[in-house]
Amino acid sequence: MPLNKMKVRKSLFDTAVPEPAADADMPAVAHMPAPAPNVPKFMTFEAKLSILLSNEQLDYLEKFVKEVLKQRRTKTERITKNTVFRCLVDLLRALPLVLNDIPDENELRRRLLAAVRK
Repeated sequence: MPLNKMKVRKSLFDTAVPEPAADADMPAVAHMPAPAPNVPKFMTFEAKLSILLSNEQLDYLEKFVKEVLKQRRTKTERITKNTVFRCLVDLLRALPLVLNDIPDENELRRRLLAAVRK
């Protein structure tokens, strides 16, 4: 969707993320709508992102994806590094994070780990 036709929010947090049910094991996250028939899922996304990773992070990510692929029984769609990042963004949206006064990556990492461990 071209930028001039997109609905732009004032803030990332203008829309509420649904609260998880009291008995839910996993946090509630927004689910992607099913792609149209015969359209590859990757073509349903609107933005491309390039990120910088250390070799150690990239190696871990590649091993993680290979392990997920190796351990699954049902193969309904491809699981890729991009899939992992989209799921992580959904997880971020569901976490109760305090976002004020984060001076660096280490503090952000510490708060994310604390929120996940709650």
